[in-house]
Amino acid sequence: MKMQKIKYTKQMGDNIRKIRLAQHMTQDDVARELQLAGYDISLGYYAKYERAELNIRPDVLLGLTKIFQCDLMEFFKDIEVQK
Repeated sequence: MKMQKIKYTKQMGDNIRKIRLAQHMTQDDVARELQLAGYDISLGYYAKYERAELNIRPDVLLGLTKIFQCDLMEFFKDIEVQK
């Protein structure tokens, strides 16, 4: 079964960056924590998530909630739903 991806927006990337900075973490810190949790993600790959250059897998978003100790909906803050 192929892993689904969430359509990424610039706002979502900005939200992830803001949460990371509020946790006083670098992109390298987050990439390392994701790797330790079993995700095959490099620093470059993680940086592309924050720049909204890559769609993010739902399992990675869940991993980020654990690292940042935040609610999943924080990533979607201020994102308009398109119909």
